[in-house]
Amino acid sequence: MANTSTIVNAFQKFYASDGVTALGGGTATFYLNKTTTLASIFSDPALSVSQTNPYTLDAGGRIQGDVRFSGTLSILLKDSAGATIRTDDDNVCFTGTTAFGGWDAGVIYGVGDLVEGSDGLYYVSIAASNLNNDPASGASPTKWSQIVFRGIYNASETYALGDVIQDATGNNWKSLSAANTGNTPSTSSAFWRKAIVNNVQTGITASTTQTQAAATDLTADLCNITTVANLNDSVKLRTAVAGDSQTVINNGAIGVQVFPNTSDKINGGAVDAADTMAIGAGEIRTYNSIDGESWYGPNSTANSVSVNEQSSAVDITLMEGSSPIQFLTYTAASKDLDLPDATTMAEGEYFRVHASSTSLAFTIKNSAGAFLANVASGESYLCTVLDNTIAGGWEVKKYEDPNAFRFGLTFTNSSSATYVSGDKVTANTGVVAWVLSGALKAQVVQTDGTVGAILTFESSDAAAGRPIITMLTATEGLIAFSKTTGGVFGVYYFSVSGTTIVAGNLDVTTATGGGTCSLSRLTDTSAILTFANTATVILGAVVTISGTTPTINAEATMTSSAKIQTGVGKASVVVATAATTGELFYVQTADDVYHVSWTISGTTITAGSDSGVFTGITTTQVDAKFVGDSIVLAAVDTGATPDDLYTRIVELTSGVLSAATLTSIQAGVGGVSATVDVIRFSDDNTAQVWCDLGSITSGGGTKTYAAVNVVSATVSILASLDTSYSALFAQGGSISDLDDGAILMDAAAVDFQVIDKSAAI
Repeated sequence: MANTSTIVNAFQKFYASDGVTALGGGTATFYLNKTTTLASIFSDPALSVSQTNPYTLDAGGRIQGDVRFSGTLSILLKDSAGATIRTDDDNVCFTGTTAFGGWDAGVIYGVGDLVEGSDGLYYVSIAASNLNNDPASGASPTKWSQIVFRGIYNASETYALGDVIQDATGNNWKSLSAANTGNTPSTSSAFWRKAIVNNVQTGITASTTQTQAAATDLTADLCNITTVANLNDSVKLRTAVAGDSQTVINNGAIGVQVFPNTSDKINGGAVDAADTMAIGAGEIRTYNSIDGESWYGPNSTANSVSVNEQSSAVDITLMEGSSPIQFLTYTAASKDLDLPDATTMAEGEYFRVHASSTSLAFTIKNSAGAFLANVASGESYLCTVLDNTIAGGWEVKKYEDPNAFRFGLTFTNSSSATYVSGDKVTANTGVVAWVLSGALKAQVVQTDGTVGAILTFESSDAAAGRPIITMLTATEGLIAFSKTTGGVFGVYYFSVSGTTIVAGNLDVTTATGGGTCSLSRLTDTSAILTFANTATVILGAVVTISGTTPTINAEATMTSSAKIQTGVGKASVVVATAATTGELFYVQTADDVYHVSWTISGTTITAGSDSGVFTGITTTQVDAKFVGDSIVLAAVDTGATPDDLYTRIVELTSGVLSAATLTSIQAGVGGVSATVDVIRFSDDNTAQVWCDLGSITSGGGTKTYAAVNVVSATVSILASLDTSYSALFAQGGSISDLDDGAILMDAAAVDFQVIDKSAAI
């Protein structure tokens, strides 16, 4: 049989004398052997189509399968610059295809025989006595299999787009670029992609049998568990094979138990025994096999942490070093789980707290006894140390939804005050003002627990009561307060830079008054101030800003009979709905809640007629916030039994008030605080109404807040938080619209606590 071949193969590659550098772009000149007479070379196996001689090699120093010749030839090799590299003599070519013999219909091939088909591709025989079965173009798939060649990665070799190689660790890579030289596959994602990717198994439900025998089989390289009904429901790795690996993702609600396959073991443990540490909800773990029976994960038996399963009828106190997974069953009501002092732990350390399906509800508190979360039967919470410089530096989130719940970071400025107010500066920053022993003070607070230096505006002339702070821009604001001297009201300008407050100038009202005031932004350089005068009517004035100086313009009468209240200062609240329009809500002398609409022309205020909003009630306070295109209004009736929380949504488009909702929030006794605060959320048309209902209980706890959906004009009663929040909120207020939801403020100790919107909605 006559065979044909190229020099060595159809894609022969040539190197420089060092045997490493490819002769990319170089030339190969073919001579009759050991002469300088050019030989005839061809581009086809039949030697009928002449090929150019000298022949130009490709960028990788290769012949591209298109050089054929007969006889014995010498080859002169030159680099791309034309410099001679060497001459190779005695190159024999058997006139035809490649180093693989061309398929011959008259030859009987055995298993493993290699040929080149008429289509120029290479094939291996997979059948014995393989006669007259053409392999070309897959014509005989039961007799022949096509084969390709794969090289080992060489940093000096230039690879073409689509070339597939193997690296030193056995991984296969596909080139993503032409002229791909010197780019290590494992670290050059722009040039290489793994040619073989992991297979995936998803939608896995862990077995509730919690045994190896019935554990759900994990069959793929990457396994996504989506359902874990109970702690330690089980899955099972595939049979260990040296070099194999499996990655397990737990997207279930609780920890999953991982078994090895039959006769295998994990982390050097007993044969057929489960991994000593469950994979927690939201965690990922990769297991690697070193032989035919052993898997190893990131934890070993030496450093694994077991789950603490505990049943208790008393409070449980965790310590630094307690198991990070707490599976608890409380058999008595109204018990606590007390977290460690955060200063004893590292930032990022956590506890996963799970209430069993039979557990009674319990409360998570920090080491100082401050409330963090209520945990109902079957619920899970993640408690993480965010700030270990303060004892209460915990963040608590409901575990089923990482964004669903946040309480924590109770922090203080180590002072105390009569009453507190605040406003938003940025998405995670607020500014707080309070009066303490005649001193007017302010401070920047942030949701991560950072507080700025306390700035004193007035050292001794601020009357006891609630100052009002309002930001006009992200860096400028006003503080309004009642002065002791002269019985007038003052307005300070201030600016904020980071956590630093800088005081500007002061202006005071002409009229004297009593109690406290209200302030609302109109534009970047103006606000509206309202206050009750000594004649028990409410006056209003436009405050304008020039540089760092505020000016209180002409004061106008806005109401008839109004209630003057010292202290908390929410006997009236003014809400600007635009630069020239808004509403004033106030407690009338008959203890009812009234409102009046107003407009502004220049610096002149014109008030409309006042009318009742909540009538026939007894209250001293009212609060309102502009939410979306409406105003959410709230007041607590302290004269009724039970005490009622009233809310209305003012529909500004029609100028009328919607029907009152949420009357008789719960059964209880009278005499609780009238304190009420509306928290606004900037991401949608929702708000929360917070109130202090003291000892009134219903359904197992004190109702301290309610959700308001402005779009659907509905108000819903929310589940209990904890009576400790009555103390936190009783004389304070809130900062709305923060990314983390809001900051609640307690005047008694000027404590601040970050809350997430979903904690109450």
